[in-house]
Amino acid sequence: TITFRNPANGFEVSATSDQNGNFIKSTLQPGTYEITVEATNFQTGRITKLLVATKQNEVLPPITLEPEVAVNLMPDPT
Repeated sequence: TITFRNPANGFEVSATSDQNGNFIKSTLQPGTYEITVEATNFQTGRITKLLVATKQNEVLPPITLEPEVAVNLMPDPT
């Protein structure tokens, strides 16, 4: 899930990507957005300031999501 939030006016909208991470979101008004990318079993990815200048096709910079790492802490047997 990709979430776009404009902190200046509180506008927020989400989109779902395909298997390759591609998506189309046509409702973004010009402004500065915070982008959050979330996927099951991966850490959240973020872009804190993305300027959308006009109602044109915008290409986001790549956002790499790192796998979550599970750590099991075992008690010291002694």
